[in-house]
Amino acid sequence: MATVVLPVVYGDATRVLAAAIAETQPAAVVALGQANGRDRVTVERVALNLVTATAPDNAGRSLAEERVVAGGPAAYWATLPVVQIVSALVAAGVPAAPSPDAGGYVCNHVFYGLMHLIATERPDLRGGFVHVPCLPEQVTATGGPSMGLDTLARAVEVVVRTTIGV
Repeated sequence: MATVVLPVVYGDATRVLAAAIAETQPAAVVALGQANGRDRVTVERVALNLVTATAPDNAGRSLAEERVVAGGPAAYWATLPVVQIVSALVAAGVPAAPSPDAGGYVCNHVFYGLMHLIATERPDLRGGFVHVPCLPEQVTATGGPSMGLDTLARAVEVVVRTTIGV
């Protein structure tokens, strides 16, 4: 198993991900991202070919209303076993739910870029995106929902095991 930390920067994140996939030749890719305001792990179903968030990325760029891939399909379905992952998470005591899409920020950008790469270059590769809640220490000022690190680590383990076991 290999891991890579992606920059929260449009374009750079998908290039780093594509390079890591080319280098490691995995059978599956589970992309992870934090979602402020979520109280459970959410397994994303659909990657949309549109950036809708107006917030800038970590390089200061905002791409609202731009396509992730010019000329690409409107959306891609995840090829992870979404329902099985959610069921396994809940059975392991981790609050979880399926989610219709990954939103309109860099997370969706990464998800769409991954699924486009799978569709155009690596049809044998299984892939998708999972959002996790913030850590408790990240929301002390706002009091928003969070999840402890031990639970998040268990969640990632369950996601990976379920993905490779199906």
